[in-house]
Amino acid sequence: ESTGTTRRKQWYQRRVRGFSTMSKTFVLLAALFIIGCSAETGRFCESQGSTSLSCSDGKTLYIYNAFYGAKNSNSGCSTRSHSNCWEAVTDSVSSTCNGRASCQISMNSGSYAAVMNNWQCFGLDGSYYMDVTWSCV
Repeated sequence: ESTGTTRRKQWYQRRVRGFSTMSKTFVLLAALFIIGCSAETGRFCESQGSTSLSCSDGKTLYIYNAFYGAKNSNSGCSTRSHSNCWEAVTDSVSSTCNGRASCQISMNSGSYAAVMNNWQCFGLDGSYYMDVTWSCV
């Protein structure tokens, strides 16, 4: 790498470090819109057991965000809900999917400790769902 490239990376890392996850997601979505990539959003129910995401044409998955819980009872998946039963699981889903042409995501609440440890989710088993936003890049 040239010195100029290294300096630009360091500048970018200093700038991005202070952004919230939401800000980083917005900036990335805006950049992908400009270059012609579109984000997709899906809602997947716990009753499915698992779901798969895939890309074609040699592209790979990039996960922007993923949330799991039972926030809304009108989600198409759940009959019971609690507005605070909603946890970010982006890191877990990203580590499973990012950079791959396809991946399998577990819909089992036991796979997501943050949901299992959220006392406001107790008793809502069978009502969980996941919202995921991703792109093929």
